[in-house]
This record gives sequence, C-alpha cells and structure tokens, in this order.
Amino acid sequence: MAVLRQRLPAQSPEDQELDAAARGAEAELADDPLATGLPETTRRALANARVGQGGYRARMLRLWGARCAATGCAVERVLVASHAQSWATSSNHARLDEYNGLLLAASVDRLFDAGLIAFRDDGRLLVSDALDDGALACVGLARDARVLLKPRHLPYIRQHRETHGFG
Repeated sequence: MAVLRQRLPAQSPEDQELDAAARGAEAELADDPLATGLPETTRRALANARVGQGGYRARMLRLWGARCAATGCAVERVLVASHAQSWATSSNHARLDEYNGLLLAASVDRLFDAGLIAFRDDGRLLVSDALDDGALACVGLARDARVLLKPRHLPYIRQHRETHGFG
C-alpha cells in the first residue's frame, strides 16, 4: 500500500478543500429531513450543487454567459453560483433550480448572501444602509448596477428581499 501511495500524486490544496466541502455537504444531507429517501443520483446532485460543482454551476455559467450578473466579471474561477433563496430554507427542487440564483463574483456573492445587497424585480440593485459607495466600488459595484432577471427568477429574488428586510 505504501508503494501505491508513493506513486499517486499528492492532492492539491484545492482538491483537499473540495473533498472536505463534499464531505460536509454529504453530512448536511444525511441530517436533512428533505433528503430522506431520495435516490442516490438526486442526493449526489444536491451534494454537488451545495459544493458548487456539477450541473447546477454549469447551468448557471451557461445561463449568465460565464459572467457575473452584476459586474460582468468573466474570471470563471471567482464566479459563484449563488442561491437567492437560501439552501437551508429551499426545497430540493429550489436547491437545484438555476433560477434560484445569480452567478456572482465572490465578493458580490458575499454581500448578497449577507443580505447587504438585493435586487428589485426589474433587476436594479438595492443596497443596505451599512454600505457606502466606496464599499460598493471596492467589489466592482455601483448603485446603478442592474441584473437581467427572467420571470422564473422573481419568486426567489422576492424571497431574498423579504428575508433580508428589503421589503
């Protein structure tokens, strides 16, 4: 066995992080009552979506042209398939629905997840009072930013606004 280990390339830090994230996603699903009794293929799709891999992210990249919906950033490695309606409060269908999200640059995703930004039904940016124009500029946003939403996005985007107090 030691000889075999010596021949295998060491895992990169990114692979180790991905393995840990996958184990965490699988553990979350094991404790999730919505996942009880699901077929293995569905459980795997949910775990992959949770980690940001698989079909969900690929569909998000296609849907948004591999660009951040808010900034236009096209650096694929920093783009996050962000959920508008949180993973914890979503049905399994919503967790895998690419319209329950936006493809966002990582820093913009963090603001969105934290409820510091949201979007109107027409796609215009809403900004928390906790952020000023300088903070927005640091992540490539301006108050006049807009995303192109489709009708299927709207229930999720509305839920995000309500959850984070944007009314």
